[in-house]
Amino acid sequence: MCKIIQVLVCYFNEEEIVDFAMKIFEQDIAPNKVVIVDNGSRKKDLLSTIQKKYPERILLKNPGKNLGYWGAFEMAIKEKEEYDYYILSNSDISFLDIDFYKNICKCQLTSKKRIGIIAPTILSKDLKHNLNPFLFNRSSVRKIKILKMIYKNELFAIIYNLLHYIKNYFSIKKEIINIDSTSGRQNDIYAPHGSFMIFTRQFINKNTFNYKAFLFGEEIYVGEVCKKLNLKVRYYPNLKLIHNEHTTTGFFQTGMLLKYKYDSLCFLYNFLKENNK
Repeated sequence: MCKIIQVLVCYFNEEEIVDFAMKIFEQDIAPNKVVIVDNGSRKKDLLSTIQKKYPERILLKNPGKNLGYWGAFEMAIKEKEEYDYYILSNSDISFLDIDFYKNICKCQLTSKKRIGIIAPTILSKDLKHNLNPFLFNRSSVRKIKILKMIYKNELFAIIYNLLHYIKNYFSIKKEIINIDSTSGRQNDIYAPHGSFMIFTRQFINKNTFNYKAFLFGEEIYVGEVCKKLNLKVRYYPNLKLIHNEHTTTGFFQTGMLLKYKYDSLCFLYNFLKENNK
């Protein structure tokens, strides 16, 4: 079977990390390696306990500071050993069956297919909304510039987030999805949802890893990297997960979270602008 490494990022959510790690190893086929990057924790004994339970499969890494989501991923995959698939995921994820990783291996992606990222079906916890495809088409530089202007002002950002949440809430109410209806044709998209991203060896080997933002915007970054490297982001609807997300947290962002969002938009604006040349 194929070789898989999965990265989980702990930031004061030790119980959730341990619970998800247990779910991973309940799968019919589990990743060869699960790396837990400790960006911050109070109950380090919990992380040590799960590592001791699977000493050959779980690796704990403590960078000594908070590296952010993507920064933790970069640190975790700096190993000599190569894998077929590299997964970066949230820990608030549930599986719908025990064959998830086995089905990843069944994708049998060859270099000729030039696929950089696999985007699975990710259903929100109420099963009414599929988070993938995250973006079918590339965001324009103009749109990123406008968002950058909005997030520069905290009040404007809070109002925008609230309006965006209300719009999404009513859109989701109209879009009740049956699990079985998500089975269908694979599509090439621009960007995957960031809660569970599956990278191929081609993406890892060709990417220079220069994402400078601390948090947010990873989806657009990896989509743009694939575009730049002439790789595809392929949506696989038959790979199914549940994201137990907290849908109300988005418009409650304040302070440092808004600063991180603004910083990510500044980076993405320059990155997309450069790639337009």
